[in-house]
Amino acid sequence: MVALGTTLSAFWVMVNNSWMQVPVGYVVENGVFVPDDWTRIDFNSVVWVRFPHMLLGAFLTGAFCVAATGAWYLLRTKYHAEAHIMLRMGLFLAAVLVPIQIWFGHLTGDYVHEYQPALPLLVMLAGLILRGVAFEYRHKTERMRWIWDWSFIGGSFAATFIQGLTVGALVEGLPMANGQ
Repeated sequence: MVALGTTLSAFWVMVNNSWMQVPVGYVVENGVFVPDDWTRIDFNSVVWVRFPHMLLGAFLTGAFCVAATGAWYLLRTKYHAEAHIMLRMGLFLAAVLVPIQIWFGHLTGDYVHEYQPALPLLVMLAGLILRGVAFEYRHKTERMRWIWDWSFIGGSFAATFIQGLTVGALVEGLPMANGQ
């Protein structure tokens, strides 16, 4: 019952969030958004991409936590039989769900590309900021330097990856409206 309740709660949260990202089923009365078609709001096409992606992410997190706990027990030579079962179950569930999660991630990326084209540029900006902060702080600590090194690597990767996507989009051509 708890799992069903939390799944339904997550669905309604995703319906609300998807409506805020891609609003449908409303009219504007006196400058206020007023729902006029709850079916379109509840069954927004974006919900059916984002909700499974989020739910699979939660299941994958659980699978990796179970597998990691089993691996921890094996390393500590405790609960040997249970640890093997935990490790196998977690890794099997992850092996089944990861390809499905990748597919829904692709569909979510298509939605972002369609409805939020500026988002990749914000990711590039965040990567450049992270890179600058990491470059500044990595020389000020020895104990935590590895965190700043990885932040620098991650920020550099994000920035260059998005720059590559942007150049690729420019080479393919920008969409025109009315021949302009």
